[in-house]
Amino acid sequence: MLSSIATYEENTMATSAVPLKVLIVDDHEPTAKILMLAMDAAGCQVQAVFNSIAAIEVLDSYIPDIVLLDINMPDMDGYKLCEMLRDDTRLGNALFIAQTGWNSDGHRKLSKRAGFHHHLAKPIDIEILLSTINREIYSARLVESANGNR
Repeated sequence: MLSSIATYEENTMATSAVPLKVLIVDDHEPTAKILMLAMDAAGCQVQAVFNSIAAIEVLDSYIPDIVLLDINMPDMDGYKLCEMLRDDTRLGNALFIAQTGWNSDGHRKLSKRAGFHHHLAKPIDIEILLSTINREIYSARLVESANGNR
């Protein structure tokens, strides 16, 4: 897995003048930790929280460029959390990626309606995740953040 990340590291996140900030929100800590390792290896600054309340609270000290958000969480589902976070003006340029075990067409539609830019099914394929982010780095959503204008 790390060799795949290293390949992408040369061409993606590590080339930004300022490392991209990633927030991982997942109540399953092993999944969050794997994603943390992958994003860190790709040259990103990473913060993980394990519930929706902590995701809201962390914004007082950490404004992410990318939010990797689980959908099925006990305190507040990821759809509702995404809607709340999208309403926060500090996250106006952030990229929201659903990472979930729910992968039906209906769930994808709900993700889009909630404001997610992408919907990835668990287990997350790190190469697909990094490729998705790489495509977005050069889009309007991340240009400002990638250039260090936070």
